[in-house]
Amino acid sequence: GNSMVVGVLFRQALSALDAFVLCLDNGAVDAAEVHSRGALEASLSIAWVLKRGKEEWGRRIWVYSLRQNLHWTRKLIPGRPEHDRYTAGRADLGVPRTLTQEEIEKAQASETELIVRLNQEDLRETNAEFETLAQRLGREPEWYRPGREGVRSVHQIAAELKRLNEYDTFYKSLSYSVHGSHALKSLIIDDGRVT
Repeated sequence: GNSMVVGVLFRQALSALDAFVLCLDNGAVDAAEVHSRGALEASLSIAWVLKRGKEEWGRRIWVYSLRQNLHWTRKLIPGRPEHDRYTAGRADLGVPRTLTQEEIEKAQASETELIVRLNQEDLRETNAEFETLAQRLGREPEWYRPGREGVRSVHQIAAELKRLNEYDTFYKSLSYSVHGSHALKSLIIDDGRVT
């Protein structure tokens, strides 16, 4: 629990704050907004994990991380659906990749290690919750979603923490910088001209 809170979430908050300051120091205000949103999300995550129980939710972050590694490892193993999508995607991008036999064997060994770890007694139940939701969604879920106690969004995390004012005032408006979805932030339409 402590390792996940300090080593993952708190570290992420510090990294985001560092990037925020670097961007501001260089006059990159829009880029700074992206990182400030990351810092706020990390802050919400830390508070939520501490409220919910760092051992349980730390385990979920750990299982999520192992499953992400498994997903990436399978991209290097011929015959896996992840590999097929990966190689087709690289070809579409014009950067096909030929794997060596050594790379494939290392990926296979890593896959085996990850599967064994995810199925050990301390992680098996949590991994099964992730797997059930991943099958239903058709993709890997976020770390906070699986299980009966999971939530669907950062909005729900903020609501549970009674921090919706922060979410609405900062996180939501900063999402425009992350997703590029607010036209009025990027251009002015006046007298038939676009600036």
